[in-house]
This record gives sequence, C-alpha cells and structure tokens, in this order.
Amino acid sequence: MYTIVYDSANGATIPDGKIEAWVSDTAKLVLAHAKHGICSTTTVGSELMVRAIRVAIHEELIASNLVNFKFEGEIYSANKEGMLIGDCPSGFCDFTENLNYRLLS
Repeated sequence: MYTIVYDSANGATIPDGKIEAWVSDTAKLVLAHAKHGICSTTTVGSELMVRAIRVAIHEELIASNLVNFKFEGEIYSANKEGMLIGDCPSGFCDFTENLNYRLLS
C-alpha cells in the first residue's frame, strides 16, 4: 500500500507545472512497490498533489486499492472514480474551496 500523508504545513510541494510529471512518476512508483509488496509513505503539503492522484485513480493510471490518504492520523481511501470514501474533516484539502467561498461571499 502506498500512503499519501497530507500535511499542509510541512509536506513537500511541487509547482503546478510539474504536477503531471510527478503523478506519472508516482504512478510508476506505486505499481513497482505493489509488485514487490513494499508499503511506503510520502508526505505532501499541497491539495493539488492529492487531487492529482485522485484524478490518476479516476483515469485508471493507479488502482484505487493501491493508494490511501492519511490526515491527522486517520486513513481515507478513494473509490475507482477517485472520490474519497467517508467524510473528511475540515482542513483536509479544503484550502481552495475555502478561498473560493470567501471570494464569492
């Protein structure tokens, strides 16, 4: 299992223009780790990185059963469409949504 930890304050970030390459590299890594039974974790600090992985799941570049997401000690999975299963708490990948809300209010 490949676990993506979301830590908006301390996680790694990647420029928007390099997200596609990062997703491609991450997809290869996830598949290689799964093939060899390796469990690994990466910590990201950008909601775009989480969303991009969810899109990769939706587009079947990564199988949904090979990746999970972790936030504040809780594990979240995505279905085959890349949608997260269960209710995610406030603070989990909601910065853009909150900014949009403020922009529209």
